[in-house]
Amino acid sequence: MSWNPSKYRHRLPSRCFLARKERKYPICNSSGNVTCKGLIAAYSRASLERKGAKNTKSRTMGRKVRESAKRKRKSLGCKHRSSRIDRIGLEKKRRRDALNRRSRKRKSKRRSRKKSKRRSRKKSKRRSRKRKSKRRSRKKKSKRRSRKRRSKRRSRKRRR
Repeated sequence: MSWNPSKYRHRLPSRCFLARKERKYPICNSSGNVTCKGLIAAYSRASLERKGAKNTKSRTMGRKVRESAKRKRKSLGCKHRSSRIDRIGLEKKRRRDALNRRSRKRKSKRRSRKKSKRRSRKKSKRRSRKRKSKRRSRKKKSKRRSRKRRSKRRSRKRRR
């Protein structure tokens, strides 16, 4: 059963409309209960009017109605439309989010790999520096030793 608000517009109480004076944007069903479907419809219609209206009065009215519909939707817990199109949109969004999460993980893994490579490079550089410094010190020591030996030999030769 489809519901035509123009038939019930005069029967419904003013609390069933977001614009009460003009009796526009109905949010209740035919029995007078506020529904998520009505709130979502009012929200989307108000957002269209807010964007496309030529005169400023209807734009401001659309903005106000949109904000009030948003607040009421939040209080009732109406998150998304129940239509198939929105479900498909949600699925796409979920998939996109999942892909983004995966790519973030991959990027973080790459970063950690790069960091570990950098660390290992730094360590190897440090090691090589240490080795080089050890070699240098060994060479210096050997030179010193050899000098000492030479000097001892010379001194021995002089003594003879």
